[in-house]
Amino acid sequence: MNNAHNQAIVKIDRLIIKINEAILVCAISVMFLLVFANVIGRYFFSITYFWIDEISRYLMISLAFMGMGLAMRQGGHSSFTIFQNILPESARKSLRVAVLLIILGFMGFFCYLGLLYALRNMRNYTEALRWRNGYWYMMIPVGSLLFIWHTLIIAHEYINQSRQDEIEREIAAGDELTSESEYLKGIALEDADDEEAQ
Repeated sequence: MNNAHNQAIVKIDRLIIKINEAILVCAISVMFLLVFANVIGRYFFSITYFWIDEISRYLMISLAFMGMGLAMRQGGHSSFTIFQNILPESARKSLRVAVLLIILGFMGFFCYLGLLYALRNMRNYTEALRWRNGYWYMMIPVGSLLFIWHTLIIAHEYINQSRQDEIEREIAAGDELTSESEYLKGIALEDADDEEAQ
């Protein structure tokens, strides 16, 4: 029974991740195409569509809220672990439990406020397209709920992650960032050229 329950949660989680990622990809793609079309229209045909600016603005807001949970899950948010890492293992786990509870409480409250704000703005309309503002603002509670879901899924792993595993993960993430840095690649090429010149 417990195994079937875990498998169901894993399947639901995979589905949520796929839908979440698909929404983000679609929003980014639509925003890019619209802004690109508006730039072409403005500079080559002296035509500007104000509704494109409006949609792009709301898509950017939607991306921020819909993507924050996935970013947290993938370690994309900044975090300070120095204080955690100087604590004994039991105290470190207790601190992490407290951090998770604070995050979940804040996001639950944020979801509630976002829902109230969205419902309050259902009577207001966007300037260009005259769409209800409340539909766009529903991204606040939806994004908050997704954040809560992603946090709950990784909570056990986060609480029980050993200090050494975390340090190795941070080193690997740093190596990945530096390997993709064009600036550092340029410095490496300059150093190689200097060595060849000598």
